[in-house]
Amino acid sequence: LVIANSANKVRATRTSSSVKPAAWRRSTMDVPWRSSVTRPPGVGRKPSSTPSFGSATASAFFPIFFFFLAFVIGLSMGATILIGQAFGARDIEKVRDIAGPVLLAIILGGIVIGGIGAIFAEDLMRLMRTPENILAPATEYSRVLLLSMPLMFVFILMTSIIRGIGDSMTPLWALSLSTLVGLI
Repeated sequence: LVIANSANKVRATRTSSSVKPAAWRRSTMDVPWRSSVTRPPGVGRKPSSTPSFGSATASAFFPIFFFFLAFVIGLSMGATILIGQAFGARDIEKVRDIAGPVLLAIILGGIVIGGIGAIFAEDLMRLMRTPENILAPATEYSRVLLLSMPLMFVFILMTSIIRGIGDSMTPLWALSLSTLVGLI
């Protein structure tokens, strides 16, 4: 490595005796000890000529899905804190006063988002600049997820409310059951 100072500017250049560019740019996925068993499918391999429509459609809709999911999780966390404080103070009426409006807002918001999103799913995918070859499956996928959002929103809020009153096992069992149902 040679460092040259010309006109008060420091510059570093590689000489022929330094490490070859191919060796120092090597990816961690190219390390020989890393087996294909520990590597996720498709990672570190050359892409095939046939696109994977499943992952492409999911990745086309994910930013929108995650935006709504993050909003509901944030709202649920705020409600959980308020419910936990009211429950700790043994003020059950205040717990109901907090949980009721938040649950109503989540249900109505989920229905509106799901309904409007399902109607305009193709326009939404075009707005996200989804490639034409995956537009149809991405639209179907987004429509299914948008229509299921009210149920997901209620699930997230209800598990947060239950955690707010101090029961962490019931949400764990609900999550385990929903995961098993999702795998089937």
